[in-house]
Formats: sequence, structure tokens, C-alpha cells
Amino acid sequence: MPKIEINLKEKIDAIEFFQINVNSPTHFSFGTIANRQICMVRFTHGKHGGWAEIQAAKNVPDFNLEKWAEFFKIFLNMPITDAFNLLNKNHDIWNWDILELCEIALLDLAGKIIEKPAIEILGLNGKNPVPGVFCILQDNPERAAEMAQTALNKKLNSHLKIKIFGDNSLDIKIIKAVRKIIPENTFLIGDANYGYGKNINNIPNNLVLNLKTLHSEGLNACEDPANMPNELWKELQEKVGKLALIPDVPLRPSWTATKNLIPGMGRIYNIHPACTGSIFHTVKLAKKIQSFDAKLMIGDASLVGAACTVWQQLAIGFNAAWVEAIEKPEESDIFPSCILECSTVQLSTGKFGIKNLNPGFGLILDKEKLKKSADNYYCLKN
Repeated sequence: MPKIEINLKEKIDAIEFFQINVNSPTHFSFGTIANRQICMVRFTHGKHGGWAEIQAAKNVPDFNLEKWAEFFKIFLNMPITDAFNLLNKNHDIWNWDILELCEIALLDLAGKIIEKPAIEILGLNGKNPVPGVFCILQDNPERAAEMAQTALNKKLNSHLKIKIFGDNSLDIKIIKAVRKIIPENTFLIGDANYGYGKNINNIPNNLVLNLKTLHSEGLNACEDPANMPNELWKELQEKVGKLALIPDVPLRPSWTATKNLIPGMGRIYNIHPACTGSIFHTVKLAKKIQSFDAKLMIGDASLVGAACTVWQQLAIGFNAAWVEAIEKPEESDIFPSCILECSTVQLSTGKFGIKNLNPGFGLILDKEKLKKSADNYYCLKN
């Protein structure tokens, strides 16, 4: 694990969980998520609290928060440095999203205790604002067009992401519907979630033809078109010409990707929240990607709360091409209504920049309001 310049004996005295149910359906090539159970988690020491966020479940309306939260008892009364070390020891055992959640909360908590911004702890130097990207997760072209207008209304028009489904006819209809709404120079990204091929061992001609057709209809980049070895990613990028490929799943988890990624797999590499397993390793991964002279971007995990500013700050620190992890009040306004202070802000240009670089990840909330507004609340303490 990369060396952590944190040596804190302060102990975690409580962990709080705030459940927010989001009932906005999202559509993917592998199926539909009708609802998701989001959990804001707060690791505390005294007056300080470190925030993080996770999609604890999906399509589980009767989700049992208390049962799910019991796993975190192991951290109670544990010194912060020991907690970081525990995460490192369990890289090959615990789920990536759990590892990442805990590390973010601990980074936020540690930064607040030592009064140092998390991105400075991580050694990130980027300061320039980064474009925000609105993601349209719809399989209905008319609905996709309506959401494209929502993106414009939010001044998010330099880039736009749509879901595509591996059905060339449907995907073209979605591209055309969205292109009628957005400016001509908007960079349009399509995320196929492997919809155009499962476990392929060679590049079929129809895959190349389908991707070139999507490009001719107005798609600028395609994320995860098919599941294939890294060497085939490079071959496919060479064959599809001006269409930029964006590998996503090959970057999971961050420590494996740092070892296995090769240059030329795409022109842009996607670091996806909830899938890295470690922010410290993600910093190493970002450096490797940039050593390829390639761009990187920050994806989204249908985040609606605490993790959005975290990934916006990381995007800025990495000098990323864009960030998709942005607040979604149209899906749930519970968390945004409880924010008292946040280090990042959306600018009038649609970019996200640093407003005030505060200790940790800089998020301060009206905790009591969030507790009352949340669908469920649970607290672990000594």
C-alpha cells in the first residue's frame, strides 16, 4: 500500500448511518434498478466527523440498515491509523465499495483532526475547475431528450453521458434524440456496460462497424463497449478511428489496474467511484494513466450526497477531463438541504471548482436535520 502520512492515535468513538431511499429508476444494458438504498456514513472522534457515502443496496425496499451496519463494529474504539492499516490488510477480502467508503470517511476525519485538506494529504496539486457531466440513464429516446434539456438547464452542456444498450438501432435513436437538444460541440459519451460483447477473444467486424456507426451519428466516446482482454482494447481503439474508447471495468480495483493497465486501451480512462477499493491506490493509478499521455475522468456511482464533493475534489486534484459524480437534487434533495459548508461548488460555466479548501474533504452538515429527514438512522457507539 502507498505510504500513509497519517499517524493518529485518536480513536473512533462512534459510527452513524443515515439511510436515504432514492426511487428514481435507472436503466442499463444489464437491467433496470428501480430503487436504491443510499447510506451516508459518519465516523466520529469527539467533535470531528468524517463523512462518506455508499449505495448499500439496490432494489431492496425493505433494506435492514441495522443488520447491514453491524459489520462496522470492528472499527469502534480503534485508533485511526490502525483503521487505515486494517483496510489495507483486507484488500482481497472485503468489498471494494466498503473499503473505499471507510477510507474516505477516515481521510475526512483525519484531515479535520490535523486541520489539513484531504487532497493535500494525498499529495494532489491540481487546482483548476473541472467540467461536470450529467448522466442520462434512460432507454427511452424521448425521455433521454427530456433529460438532455435538464442538463442544459443546469448549465452542464460541455459534456453529456448517455447509456447505450448494445442494440444499435435503439442506441442510434437515443443519440439522435439527444443530439437534437444539445449544442453541436457537446462531447457526447455513451456507456455500453459491455452491451456490445461479452467475453470476446477477438475483435469481430460487426463490433467495429457498430461503433463507427455510433460515431457517425454523433457519439464522441464509448465506455466499456465490450468485455475483452487489455490487448484487445488497444486493437479496438486503433480500429474505431476518431471514436475515443473509455475503459472502466479494467480499472477495478485500483491496485490491480495499476499493475495491469497498458497504454493505448483508450484515449480516456475512467476512475469509477465505489469500485477503486482505495483512494491512496487511486492516486498511484492516476499517475500511471497520465504517464501514458492519456486523459482520465471520474465516473459516478449514482451518488447523491457526501461522496460527490469528495470525487469533485479528487477530479480537480488529478486535473481530470471531467467529473460525473455531481449532486442530483432532482433524485433526492434530502442531503443537499442539510449542507452547511462544502469545499466545492458548481460555477456558472458548468465546471466544478474549489470554493474553500477546508480540512478533510470540507463537508459540514446540519446532522440533526439530516437525521430527521433520512428514511432511517442508526448509530454504533461504545
